[in-house]
Amino acid sequence: DEPPLQVKAMVLAGGTLFVAGPPDIVDEEKAFFALDEEAVRQKLAEQSELIRGKEGALLWAVSAKNGKKLSEYKLDSLPAWDGMIVSGGRLYLATATGEVACYSGKGE
Repeated sequence: DEPPLQVKAMVLAGGTLFVAGPPDIVDEEKAFFALDEEAVRQKLAEQSELIRGKEGALLWAVSAKNGKKLSEYKLDSLPAWDGMIVSGGRLYLATATGEVACYSGKGE
């Protein structure tokens, strides 16, 4: 299964893979063969808006061992391309709007 987000940034920290990007609501391969359907065109237009950051983005923590989602967070803006790093037990995420967010584990 592919994740329902378009990965724009990712980083591996220990056994956890962090991925971030806008929601992915269209199977483009299937849509290609149904472009004459109004519903498909509407979904593609909506996907285009999501890629531009209309609804922010998602940040997932995923187990590198088994691929299971450990947690999910809603972000207000899109991540910058390849804009995540981990250092000192913290996750830093650069956004497309020029901000940098810092996340740390529970209790820190």
